[in-house]
Amino acid sequence: MSYFDGKKSSLSHNAGYTCYKRWDRYCGDILPVGESTGEFFRDIAKKFYIEHALQGKKVLELGCAYGFMIEDLRNMGVDAWGLDVSQYAYDQASDAIKPYITVADARTYLNNYANNQWDAIISRWFIYCFEDSELPALITEMNRVARFQAHIIPVGGPTAYYNIKQPQVWIDSFNWKRGTVITTDNLKVIYRK
Repeated sequence: MSYFDGKKSSLSHNAGYTCYKRWDRYCGDILPVGESTGEFFRDIAKKFYIEHALQGKKVLELGCAYGFMIEDLRNMGVDAWGLDVSQYAYDQASDAIKPYITVADARTYLNNYANNQWDAIISRWFIYCFEDSELPALITEMNRVARFQAHIIPVGGPTAYYNIKQPQVWIDSFNWKRGTVITTDNLKVIYRK
């Protein structure tokens, strides 16, 4: 409950879909201020779009929440889709984007996809929501269903409900396939295989 409704949790954090919304800001950490769209999720989508040549590609965002990046990527010409475990998040998504979001648990749902069905999988703060014991099978499935993947991981955060690791531990501990990029929050690449 604490993740999906942060306002009602006894844990102090900014997570929770009840206060999850578009975030207008210019700060030059993802894109230079002159290239920024002025909106956080749109800037991330634009950075992914540019750096990973996503034009016309079929992309799956894991942990897509309200589908903000799905919407932004689709507006840029990407065949973007999303997967999120939260029915609440799906219910809050815009009606225009709901047809592109599946409500399901990635740990079990990825097996519905064919080998290399997706040109790319992207995620932001997704992989650290799982226990170490769940990650090898999840990563194996991500490796199987996508030709390329890019994951944004935080370098810190509350350990009460996130599996926080130093970036090098994420890199060394799991069997990432060739075509994997791991970045920090500002999308600075820390690993490329």
